[in-house]
Amino acid sequence: MTDAELHQRGFFVVPALLDSDAVCALRDELSGRFVAAGSPRFLRFSQLQASPSLMQLPFREPLVRRLRQALGADYFTVPDLCAQHDMYGVWHADSDPDGPHLALQREHFRVVKCGIYLQDNAAGGGGLEVIPGAHRLPMRWAPPRMAYACKALRDRLLRPLRRVRVPLRAGDALVFDYRLPHVSARPLAGQQAREKYVLYFNASASESASHYLEHMQRRAVREEHKGGEVFWSDALRRNYPEDFPAAFIHAAESAQARVLVPPCDEVFKWRNWYQAVATSS
Repeated sequence: MTDAELHQRGFFVVPALLDSDAVCALRDELSGRFVAAGSPRFLRFSQLQASPSLMQLPFREPLVRRLRQALGADYFTVPDLCAQHDMYGVWHADSDPDGPHLALQREHFRVVKCGIYLQDNAAGGGGLEVIPGAHRLPMRWAPPRMAYACKALRDRLLRPLRRVRVPLRAGDALVFDYRLPHVSARPLAGQQAREKYVLYFNASASESASHYLEHMQRRAVREEHKGGEVFWSDALRRNYPEDFPAAFIHAAESAQARVLVPPCDEVFKWRNWYQAVATSS
């Protein structure tokens, strides 16, 4: 069922991944962490790794079970857990920086983003709006540039017609194809926004993992050239398991989960870059 949902709609919900007590505890913890960090837009893995409760989140049993159904028993967890606070963006797909890449047209391409929401997606916002089914590329047989251009045009036309606000309760997880157009759900007219916390990480089917590593590396290069916020190099600079906190390793091993990291030479490259710039970002 999960695999069919992901293929047809581009997303599925894992309900009640966290109970109300866990949600309240994580909201309190993240509030303190954001204040201590100077209230940035997000906290990256390095800023969360001292928290055992946060490090275990990608490996909670209901989520791992559903990811295995959707991505295969040998899927990879991407160690890029981050926390967002009151972030609102514009319509996009996470695959947009890849542009017209042939891999995105393959029928069995499967990379997903997993969001864990610490508030309801209600009148005050708190979750996502998506265009169901719009992760699939039209004209999959066409040259990549043509297929990508058709998808971009189709997505713009569908936004006012087929956008839906995904029904989410605090503690639910939303798993969506990283080609799926989405936007943060803003408060409805006349409604006040509730303080919003979301935790995100990515996961990949085994056969799509090499593409996602390339995606991360391309974005890290842009980060290096652009300056400012550091995110992608933080995830690329680690060997597994030696560069990860004990809580993350234990949770991954207990779940018998695989962790996606670059080859060692790439790890050293990004470690040097990160050490040079992360303290100033």
